Amino acid sequence: MLFRSNFAKFTEWPGGAFASDNAPITVAFVGADALADTFEKNVTGKNANGRDFTVKKLTGGAGLENCQIVFVGAADQASSVVAAAKGKPVLTIGDGDGFATAGGMISFVDAGGKISFDLDFAPINTSGLKLDAKLRQVARKVKGG
Repeated sequence: MLFRSNFAKFTEWPGGAFASDNAPITVAFVGADALADTFEKNVTGKNANGRDFTVKKLTGGAGLENCQIVFVGAADQASSVVAAAKGKPVLTIGDGDGFATAGGMISFVDAGGKISFDLDFAPINTSGLKLDAKLRQVARKVKGG
C-alpha cells in the first residue's frame, strides 16, 4: 500500500494542480473501495513532499478534476477514467496490461511472483507531470520516455 503512496514522493505536479500551497494530495479510487479504505488508514499522519493525503471514492471518471492521483481497480472503468484524466495533471495508476493498453501511466504487473510496475511516458508527458528518474530505474518496463 505504501508503494502507491510513494509514487507521490517521486512526482512533481505543475503549478495550478493544487488549490493552494498546502493543499493535500487527493488520491481517488475507482472500483476499489476496500483498497481506498486500507490506503486511507495507512497514510493517515503521513505526507509526501510536505502534503498530507486525502482519499476520494469515485464511480467513474467524473470528479477527477480536483485529484492528483487516481487508482483504477475496475478494469471495465480503465478507458473512461484514463480518457477523463487525459491532458490533466492527474497521475493514473492501475493493474495489468489492460490498464496500460487503455493509456494508463503506471501499471502494476506480476513479474514472476513479485509486484512491479511499468511506466508509459506518452500520457505522463502530456499531463504536465514530471517523474523522478529513480522511478525509471526501478520500473520493469519504460515506454515512450
